[in-house]
Amino acid sequence: MVERPLREIVFEDIGIDCDGVLRATVIRDGDNRDEFWVRLPYTFSPRADLIAIVFALIAGRAFDGITIDLPVGDRLRAAIEAYTQADLTCQSGADVRRKPGDTAALNFSGGYDSLAALAVLDAPVLISLDFGGRFARERAAFVPFSGFVFETNLVDLKLNRYGHDFMAVGSVLLRDELSISRTHYGSILGASLPSVLKGPSRGPEARERLLNEVGIQLTNPVAGVTEIGTMKIVAKTRPALFTSTLATVANPREEKFTRKGQLLAAVSEELHLGLAIPEVVPSRQPAVWGANFTTDLSSLYVMSRLGVGPVSESYAGGIPKTVAREVGDLDFTFYGRFNPHAYSFVSDEILAEWMARMVNVGIVPYERDDWAAANHVCELIRSSGMG
Repeated sequence: MVERPLREIVFEDIGIDCDGVLRATVIRDGDNRDEFWVRLPYTFSPRADLIAIVFALIAGRAFDGITIDLPVGDRLRAAIEAYTQADLTCQSGADVRRKPGDTAALNFSGGYDSLAALAVLDAPVLISLDFGGRFARERAAFVPFSGFVFETNLVDLKLNRYGHDFMAVGSVLLRDELSISRTHYGSILGASLPSVLKGPSRGPEARERLLNEVGIQLTNPVAGVTEIGTMKIVAKTRPALFTSTLATVANPREEKFTRKGQLLAAVSEELHLGLAIPEVVPSRQPAVWGANFTTDLSSLYVMSRLGVGPVSESYAGGIPKTVAREVGDLDFTFYGRFNPHAYSFVSDEILAEWMARMVNVGIVPYERDDWAAANHVCELIRSSGMG
């Protein structure tokens, strides 16, 4: 077995300038000194422990050693090391005791899943990251909602490649300012479907325990809903945004644009919306069957509504013949329902509110036959040679 080389990331020269920009020098593996920055939506001074968590979320689990040149208390240090699975070097500090918060926040991109999460939540504070560059298209989706926007060069420095948890950095930095008690992602039911079918989701993971150290609870309102379900929620709660949102989630000729465009057409067909769907051109890097479970899961639904041909053309090498033969015999009802196992650790009070809002727009819980149908779909993807 070949051991991977030790990797280290260092965050130093950390401070907030007079223009309200949090800056730090980032060093990866002893070189590649980069100047990271994130512009706060207004001038305030986040505590050091919150900034330390931001850097931990950015680093993810890609490094063996992490240096954060800030004072960190013993409890938070242990939580950061558990989350990153890395040795943490930092200044000695004291853990901060906080009063419980009372504000719910949503890490909001303005895409379909975010819009669905917004529909399920009770008027959360919206917090968005503006990456600029090729992601500038997203501004058109979240700016009209008048939330808190953090501009950052995180993507330019490729600091987004170590995981997805960096999407919560705005919520963490605003924890004390807004008295945030809960933050939410628009995470959906995709790759997690096979495990959720086996039983209720497990207890809080290291990420949740890390955020708990500063009094933030992490929950995901659409965790039990497929991306077909989230599109249906948007169609019923934000019909004016149903088609226009496509242009903000991906650039034309990207695989994600192709997939979301096909989903848009399929959901529109099922709901008899009669909408003009933007033209979807072939992707420069087409999907490969089996490379992404969530993509294949959604493609099965699209095939059931639009036919195998258009979907097969969007895959390099096409669709496996076994899959094409079985699509017509599959039951896709569960795609438009929510799996209750995904909400096992959400409080009864909050879950009751979420379920009521989902049911109100036609997203009901799984019924008996849905469990077998979902297992059948998962097995088909798995046995088709790749998923």
